[in-house]
Amino acid sequence: MKSKFLILFVFLVLGISRCSNATIPSLKNETTTEIKPIYDQSIIIIYRNENSGAGIPVILSIDNKYIGKISIKSYYRLVVAPGRHVVRSRSDNEAVFNLLTEKGKVYFIHQKVDMGFTHDYVDLVQVGEEIGAIEIRECQQLNLP
Repeated sequence: MKSKFLILFVFLVLGISRCSNATIPSLKNETTTEIKPIYDQSIIIIYRNENSGAGIPVILSIDNKYIGKISIKSYYRLVVAPGRHVVRSRSDNEAVFNLLTEKGKVYFIHQKVDMGFTHDYVDLVQVGEEIGAIEIRECQQLNLP
């Protein structure tokens, strides 16, 4: 009986020690292809990384051009000319985000969705490049229409 507990204890300790030695993936290795800047263009990444609200349809557009529907754990990668751009998100309400881009830079916009009692609320929030690059690791890139 003691030997069973001893074996279980050893496996438990080994399992915990393996978890504590886990390495965090490098930002550059994981996301280079998604966020590599383009010299004469701007990149806008619009992502939705939360799990909640899977059934809430959210429609995205940029400069009055349809991008598509964005669902949980997904993102769009848009290559645009440097300058002013208007990103819109629609569900039960409409969120509008104005962005001035520069060539050779990458911009991350987080598509937020809050579920209310009677309707859903969407919002667009710009985040820093480091935060955005980390948060899209858990998302799948969607194809543009």
